[in-house]
Amino acid sequence: MKRTTLFAALFLLLLLSPWAMADTAGLQAKKAEKDLLGLPPSLGPLYWSRIEKTAYLKGQFSKLYPVAITYDKTLLSGKDRHVLEHLVEASRYVDRIFLRQVSARNEEIKKILEKSADPLDRLTYKYFLFNFGPFDRLNEFHPFFGNRERPLGANFYPADMTKEELESWLTLHPEDREAFTSDFTVIRRKGKDLAAVPYSQEYADLLEPTARALEEASRITENGTLRDFLAKRARALRTNDYFESDLAWMSIEGSLLDLVIGPYEVYEDKLFNYKASFEAYVFLNLPGEAKKFEQYTSHLRDMEANLPLPGADKNLDKDFSSPIRIVHLIYSAGDARSGIHTAAFALPNDERVRKEKGCKKVMLKNIMEGKFRGSTYPIAQKVIMKEQLPFVTFEAYFRDTVFHELSHGLGPGLIALPDGTRKDTRVCLKENYSSIEECKADALSVYNQLFLMDKGVISRDDFKSLCVSYLAGIFRSVRFGIEESHGRGSLVQLNWMMEKGAFSYDSLTGTYRINFSRFAEANRSLARELLEIQARGDYEGSGQFLRKYGACPSHLMETFSRLYEVPVDIEPLFEYGAS
Repeated sequence: MKRTTLFAALFLLLLLSPWAMADTAGLQAKKAEKDLLGLPPSLGPLYWSRIEKTAYLKGQFSKLYPVAITYDKTLLSGKDRHVLEHLVEASRYVDRIFLRQVSARNEEIKKILEKSADPLDRLTYKYFLFNFGPFDRLNEFHPFFGNRERPLGANFYPADMTKEELESWLTLHPEDREAFTSDFTVIRRKGKDLAAVPYSQEYADLLEPTARALEEASRITENGTLRDFLAKRARALRTNDYFESDLAWMSIEGSLLDLVIGPYEVYEDKLFNYKASFEAYVFLNLPGEAKKFEQYTSHLRDMEANLPLPGADKNLDKDFSSPIRIVHLIYSAGDARSGIHTAAFALPNDERVRKEKGCKKVMLKNIMEGKFRGSTYPIAQKVIMKEQLPFVTFEAYFRDTVFHELSHGLGPGLIALPDGTRKDTRVCLKENYSSIEECKADALSVYNQLFLMDKGVISRDDFKSLCVSYLAGIFRSVRFGIEESHGRGSLVQLNWMMEKGAFSYDSLTGTYRINFSRFAEANRSLARELLEIQARGDYEGSGQFLRKYGACPSHLMETFSRLYEVPVDIEPLFEYGAS
């Protein structure tokens, strides 16, 4: 064979290789990773070879347990199915809004990656969609595409903004405080100045079609309370005022279909925990399932009165209405779908709504079943001592989740400050709020179950199942990472309970055990500490507490090394597919 022919054949073989970078979109993806994300042109993404990056991404996907998300379609009428189509349509716009909220570069990266036929780019694109960006939510938000670190404020603030800059601005411009700390604005530079831009303006091009889809669903549904909510939420998306539509959501009755859509949780804003991310849940109510748990909500006022706080710090004048919904999730979007999937939620977060109408606790039963089967119980088999393993049950895990959501509505909300003003605890604790609040909800879940055992509402026979299932759940959540609020809050609980002697570690077997005689007092002391931090609005104290108890002990690292084959969470596979 002639040398030129040989070279041509070798070149063709390389061109056809699955690892080749010949397609135009693939080359654009490489250029984006170097230029768009700030890499010097001579450096590869994270300095990885293709083999290393492929192995990493496949390893991350192996941490997820695939779960087909199913629901009983026979329960829905023809009109209901038509309504459902519009609810899912609206939710898909939420995916695009949240993508912008995570990073200003996300839409451009997505366009480049989705066009590439290169196998590594396809794998990267799939993981990009799972994370809603190039920052790995299963690995402390480290970048897996490029090497630019995630801004603490995501895309809610200028990427180069520090906490000191914003606080200094507000000191000089106190008239801006309300708008700048609002859940529903982004902060942008206007020349040398800063400005708060309402979500309704920042995301208008996506919120308008979202609102139209909700309005179309409202015209079709035969349920008057759902119709009222959909119409009011469409209006809220355009006006940036969510109060009336939150009240309307709390008033939905008799509808099999329900929807959460809008800006709610503040986890993504790690600079201040001020800014709410857009999310959506479309779900099917299972009314018969909820009745067995409704007995607990009648004791909410008693639970508040029983909190280990002085009477003045207890919030006894609010509405304790707290409907529980056991549901099958049909579709989720935006913040609700990014990284670790939510198993339950308690909304709305607006303290004004909670005072007037309470909040709704929604348990995603099909998601929870998948999490227990794919992650929680397999973890327990490896970390709980053999004699106590039988006490880990789905029933205890499910009830603990119910009480976690009930407990979000208890304790300090709007607190009185020394200057006579009242301020939301979230604003006082800033970036520490989410970790403290999730830790509080976990601790109060146990505390309130123990309280109802004393009252005879819950059987005392369930005590050991409560304790051991709670410990198993801590290990599941800690694996989310300390940069994730639930993970950090769970690490705090583990360290606190071990310090108080309620948990202990056996280095010979590599397992943990419960000291049942010390459990209740250790839990009470943790609940008291967290509630006092919130009641004082103690930003400095919350930071010190999280630094002290949020450190990862050596025994936990050894435990993690034995869990590498156990999935961290589920990968929900929705019938409606990805956006």
